[in-house]
Parts: sequence; C-alpha cells; structure tokens
Amino acid sequence: MYAEFSSQFVLIVYSFFIFFLQIARDAHCGEDDFMCQMQSYWTAPFLPNLLNTVVFLVETSQMISVFFANYKGRPWMKGMLENHPLFLSVFACIGGVIVAAWEFVPQLNEMIQLAPFPDDYFRYKVVVLVASTILGTFLWDRFCVFMFAPKVFKASMGTSIFCVCVFACLLVVAWSM
Repeated sequence: MYAEFSSQFVLIVYSFFIFFLQIARDAHCGEDDFMCQMQSYWTAPFLPNLLNTVVFLVETSQMISVFFANYKGRPWMKGMLENHPLFLSVFACIGGVIVAAWEFVPQLNEMIQLAPFPDDYFRYKVVVLVASTILGTFLWDRFCVFMFAPKVFKASMGTSIFCVCVFACLLVVAWSM
C-alpha cells in the first residue's frame, strides 16, 4: 500500500513539474506583447494564434498522457490491450494530436481553429514537445512503479511494453512523413 502511494505521489509531482515547465516554455513561443494580447481577449472574438494553438496541442497531449499513464490495468482490471474502447480512443487521440501538430490536413486545422505554424523548425519543436509529453510521462510512471512497487510492475509488464512499442511505431511513421 505504502509503495503504491509513494509511486503515485512521485508521479504526480513529476508530472506537475513536466506540465508546468512545458506550459511556461510554450508561453514564450507565441506573440511578444503579452499584455496587449490579454486586453484584446476581452474585446475581440476568438481568433486562432500561435500561442493558443501550441497550448491546445500540449494541453491535449497532457490529458492523453494522464489517461495513458494512470490506467494501470493488470492486476486490478483489464489491461490496456484488453480494454478495446479505451485503447482505441487513446491511440486515436494520440494520432489526432500528431496529425494536428504536423498539419497533415490543413482544412482540419482550420476547422478546429488552429493557427498555421510559421516554419518547419517550429512544427518539429511542437511535435517533439507533444510526443515527449506523452512518452515521457508514461515512461516516468512505469519507472516509478518499477522502483516503488516491483510486484505491480511485473504484473503489468506485458501490456505496457506492447503499448510503448505501438506508440513508438506511430511516432516513427509520423516523423517519417
């Protein structure tokens, strides 16, 4: 009981720092005059810009990583691969965020009001940020479970490795396009 609590506590603290640092870093990716932008929010309708596009993509990837990392599966419930609706929805969300970040379908990005990225370098930065959020949180969770609850780690080992392999394959496919 204590080991599982320690693992969850360390994961929550680490995830908070990852998410906080990424949001703080993303705040510098957008427009320069922050106060002018904040004042214009009160008077103008929503207009997509670079800042809210990056924040939306990173926030969505953080929500996905919370689902992905906190679903423990075995020995308490079905594993990730056995829970097909959860498995398909999580990986569909991962695919959707990667498609939106890479701007594969510009009409889709316009429909969900995402601003286009200025250049390929910035796009690569955002895709790496999104992928590192999801993969880093998942790997850190599994490391914490390994360190603080090795019995639980051994029980959930089979499905976790497969999920990481599937996610890595998705990243390789997205990166190569």
